[in-house]
Amino acid sequence: MPRIKASPKKCVKTSNPQQSSNTWVFLLKDCLDPFCYDLGEALEVPEGFAGTGTPDIVQLRHPQSGTPAMFLFSPGDGMVQEVLTFSENRRSWFIEESVKSDGKLHLSTPIDPIFLALPYLRK
Repeated sequence: MPRIKASPKKCVKTSNPQQSSNTWVFLLKDCLDPFCYDLGEALEVPEGFAGTGTPDIVQLRHPQSGTPAMFLFSPGDGMVQEVLTFSENRRSWFIEESVKSDGKLHLSTPIDPIFLALPYLRK
């Protein structure tokens, strides 16, 4: 039986231009207390933010390790994202006209909300 090649159109994932994207740009304030994220004090939303609400940052147990981890909950559609922090020495970021001497980078990745309940159900 001969193999049939798939057309490139079937391999390309396209997004719907009708959908609005949930993209946030925010800064996290420095905080020594690991529970300051629960209080919402760490989130700084830029003045020009034109969203329907601000996301909530909550500290919960990580589903795999059980250690404290930060998670971002979107305000409208219930999307949950894990916030990963990469910290390197001797790194800086240029943000508009200023220099942020702390080289931390916060990256959020989507996570299925059911995984957040697993550590609590095991105990």
